[in-house]
Amino acid sequence: MERTGKFQDLKVYNDSRNLVTNIFRLTRSYPLNKECVLVNQIKRAALSIPSNIAEGFERDGNKEFCQFLAVAKGSVGELRSQFHAVYDLNLLDEKSYTEITDQLLEISRQL
Repeated sequence: MERTGKFQDLKVYNDSRNLVTNIFRLTRSYPLNKECVLVNQIKRAALSIPSNIAEGFERDGNKEFCQFLAVAKGSVGELRSQFHAVYDLNLLDEKSYTEITDQLLEISRQL
């Protein structure tokens, strides 16, 4: 991924911002909102994605940028696993699960 312009111009950054918004809205709903520890971890992993993209972009050099993108991609994998658990525990309906996991797969592909 080439570093030109601003990190706010990157499609993957904006897609991950949208993901954060969707996850924060989703985790407010019952019964997921009752699982404080799990929801906290989900929110932290979600916020990690755009944060690492931005931080890596602002670092000096493409090598560091690539390292931060790898960390962001790792957070995507963490979230995919967490949402598998949420779905398996019947804390999330199939439509919401599919929408979130589709977003995560698209962001992973971009990274």
